[in-house]
Order: sequence, then C-alpha cells, then structure tokens
Amino acid sequence: MLRWGFFHSGLAPWWWAARVGVWFVIVVLVVAFVLWLLRQSGGTRPAPGATDDRALAILRERFARGEITREQFDEMRRALE
Repeated sequence: MLRWGFFHSGLAPWWWAARVGVWFVIVVLVVAFVLWLLRQSGGTRPAPGATDDRALAILRERFARGEITREQFDEMRRALE
C-alpha cells in the first residue's frame, strides 16, 4: 500500500511543524540582525552641525588651556562658522 501526501512520508506530523518553526525562527533572526545593522550604521553618523559643535568645543578647550591666543581663537572660530 502506497501512502502519498504531506503527512505520509514516514515522519510524524509534529516533525513538519518543527521544521516550519525552525525556519520561521531563522527568518526572524535574520530580519532582526539586518534591522540592528541598519540602526548601528545610522547611529554612527553625526547629526548635521554636530561636527561644527564638536570642533568649536575643542577650540574653546584649547583656548582655555592657553594653547592658542585670543587672536588665533577668533580666527579659527570665524573659519569654522
């Protein structure tokens, strides 16, 4: 007697459900990983104007430590703005 069909291949019916479940988990993990990568790459880019703010902060720190004169500070600040 030949048995044909989805559940008649010699394996228990729960085995097919387990295989589908494993593939579902794999797909969910891949999608989650791709979304995580996209968020990581988007989070490393500075916001517009943020590099200028950081440059001005460094310039102010250098002036406060006495590494540059007032004239140099004003000239560099004008160049950044």
